[in-house]
Amino acid sequence: MNNRYVYIVLFCVMSICCMAADADVSQLPPRPNRTQVFFSRLDEMLYNISMKGLDSNYIHMPEHNIRVALNTGSHGIHSTYAARNTEYLGDVLLQSVTTPSLDLGLQVDYGTLGLGYSWDVLHAYARKLNFSMGSKSIGIEFSYQRSTNFMTELRLPDLPKYYPELAASLGSTPVDTLDGVNMKIINVSMWYALNSRRYSHSASMKYGYIQRKTAGSPLLHLSYMATNYMFQDSLSLLSALMQNITSLQTHQVAVGIGYGINYTPNQGKFMLHLSGIMKVVCYTINHVYTMPTDSTRKNLGMPGYSLRPSFPVHVSGTMRAAMNWEINKWVHLALWGQADHLSFKSTHEGAELDYNIWNWQAHLSVGIRFGSSHKRAVRILDTEDMWLRATQPERYDSKEEKEPEPEKPPRIQTFEWPDWITDYIYTPNN
Repeated sequence: MNNRYVYIVLFCVMSICCMAADADVSQLPPRPNRTQVFFSRLDEMLYNISMKGLDSNYIHMPEHNIRVALNTGSHGIHSTYAARNTEYLGDVLLQSVTTPSLDLGLQVDYGTLGLGYSWDVLHAYARKLNFSMGSKSIGIEFSYQRSTNFMTELRLPDLPKYYPELAASLGSTPVDTLDGVNMKIINVSMWYALNSRRYSHSASMKYGYIQRKTAGSPLLHLSYMATNYMFQDSLSLLSALMQNITSLQTHQVAVGIGYGINYTPNQGKFMLHLSGIMKVVCYTINHVYTMPTDSTRKNLGMPGYSLRPSFPVHVSGTMRAAMNWEINKWVHLALWGQADHLSFKSTHEGAELDYNIWNWQAHLSVGIRFGSSHKRAVRILDTEDMWLRATQPERYDSKEEKEPEPEKPPRIQTFEWPDWITDYIYTPNN
């Protein structure tokens, strides 16, 4: 009989404990699934990495980490080749200016990564692809641009001197308009902000950061720029005199220093960005490609000739301006523009060549933010922690919080005399 009562009592106690546990679990919010917990932990880790070392009073991250933006705007290129004292033509001036363009594009950003693509709806073959990555202090930008909307003029002021009969037939102004001219530009740049704790250069491009207070910083810059200026259908009378040049290529590596400032009067709701970088071209090589004259040279694929720089260094620059308006935590507007300048001087067989190019672009962007937020990730992780504490208390009960050990006083270093000196001093009759 006694054993029977014992079993009844134990059964009642266990039932009460189980009912209490069920009651505790029933009061908890729904438990997140494994996928939500995984991406919340990933978002928390990326947030901590991105915000580590930053002053949150000046810089913070948007609530949502995915951004999709529609862009519209225009771009333009102005390039000038001026050759002097050439052997057969004297002075030659080749000037190209793009016609008006209307760009439409799509930009997708995830955190501090951005990928964009745009095309010129007025000119079918004009395209631009860009990739960017911006962190606390370092950013990398890559862009590939192809433009076909050129108005190109070829001027030969010394033509009467070298070809008087041809000049007489063409009239007093030997100018030729070239068709089928297009240009490809590849630009890779890396910047480093010295005051990255309070200034975000990525905030001007909307790469995962928002500037809360006005701040500025010196900028270090490293860039590589390549241009390919191609003549596809330019076999006219005057262009044939240029030894059938098919393309002009330039390659430049530059280092620079500049300054950027983000002005915001209302905790990042509106921000105005201005920056300028002066670059020194430390390496350049340029090629002039001509049409092959025989099958042997065509098979070898040899260029016409290379142009060596006249001076060891050349000065170039980049300027950028942006204006951002955070309408709310989901929608924002951005207006930004950038201008890049490239130039060099080269010599070849006594002739001098000056090359200058301005590449500018301006865009209006309407962006929408969505996706998981850091606050939501914290809520999911807190809910998962409550469920673990309710269902697996042994994990937490076994972890006793240890009281911090009292700080030990600093050890005082004392100097002790050697024994033989002590014995000598304190021995009597010494």
